[in-house]
Amino acid sequence: MEEFKQVQRATWEAGDYSALAPYIEHVGRRLLATAGVEPGMRVLDVACGTGNVALPAAEARADVTALDIAPKLLEKGREKAEAAGLAVN
Repeated sequence: MEEFKQVQRATWEAGDYSALAPYIEHVGRRLLATAGVEPGMRVLDVACGTGNVALPAAEARADVTALDIAPKLLEKGREKAEAAGLAVN
């Protein structure tokens, strides 16, 4: 399993996913609208990438926790959250 995780981590960190993320941001917002996320709800974004679901959930004042196998993607998401003044764990 550890070898699988290493391959996945390397794959997701190989390119600049953050450059692609803006083209699919609308998908995260649509998912949140469909799910009916409201202020105070707890949201867990698994495989969060750079935050296309986590950040809009935080904008909606949900209590957000985000995780990803790729530290590089998490760091980009953290930067975006900080720049927007959003709280995401």
